[in-house]
Amino acid sequence: MQGLRPELMRSRQHAESGAVCPGRRAGTPRLACSVAALLATMSAGAGEASIGYPSVRAAFDAVRALPGIDVRQDAGWTLLQDRSGAHPVAWSFAPPAHPAYPAVIRRDFVMKRGLPTLATRLRCEGAQRACDRLYATLQRGESEAATNRPGRR
Repeated sequence: MQGLRPELMRSRQHAESGAVCPGRRAGTPRLACSVAALLATMSAGAGEASIGYPSVRAAFDAVRALPGIDVRQDAGWTLLQDRSGAHPVAWSFAPPAHPAYPAVIRRDFVMKRGLPTLATRLRCEGAQRACDRLYATLQRGESEAATNRPGRR
């Protein structure tokens, strides 16, 4: 996803766990992690997390029922593409065999401050450790995308 500015948010359920900055490196201020946790919690809203639905199941049922949704499977994950609005939204639902199940990753392609931005949101209702691993994997991917974006040295 070259050219996109990544942005990763996490659901309220796990943002409050203190694991918003897993793998925090020495020298990274705890305040930065605290601010990240606060922002992640604020983005969650009242019980709907940052994905716009109160649960993974509710998101799956609602998005799947929308007209014009593209559905496909990839490595067991159910991928739903919604291109009906002004900005595309990609949904990735974890398969039942995944340790973090039920979990969903929502990716919105938006313009922010004039730059194309990939806003990634995670709602994970599985085991805490599995959710933390999934979140860390997303963080690594978003970090790599930011490093490889055009114009970045």
